[in-house]
Amino acid sequence: MEIDMDEMIFYIAKITGIHFILVASVLDAEEMFLQSKGLLEGGR
Repeated sequence: MEIDMDEMIFYIAKITGIHFILVASVLDAEEMFLQSKGLLEGGR
């Protein structure tokens, strides 16, 4: 089975790109959650 390197690189870039976006959005959500939690606790 022959693997086309360009196709392989594109495929990996697509997967890691999607993965990177998911990780970034999860970190964003976590940061926002912690900030709002801190604001709620600080407001007491």
